[in-house]
Amino acid sequence: MAIELEKTSSANIPPEIIEIILTKLSSVKSLLRFKAVSKSWNTIISDPLFIQNHLQSSNNSPNNNLFL
Repeated sequence: MAIELEKTSSANIPPEIIEIILTKLSSVKSLLRFKAVSKSWNTIISDPLFIQNHLQSSNNSPNNNLFL
């Protein structure tokens, strides 16, 4: 039942919102782990445009230790 709830909860979040949230994360380790959350998250994080946006966001962040 909890698994069904998780599936329906994440399905209600538009992919564009998930992409914006993931772009704001500075930890590449976390992003690489999040690729295992779902196929859609893996697709978003692996997308070259997402990687470019994450790199730009990281460059603008004061805590830019790692880049994707």
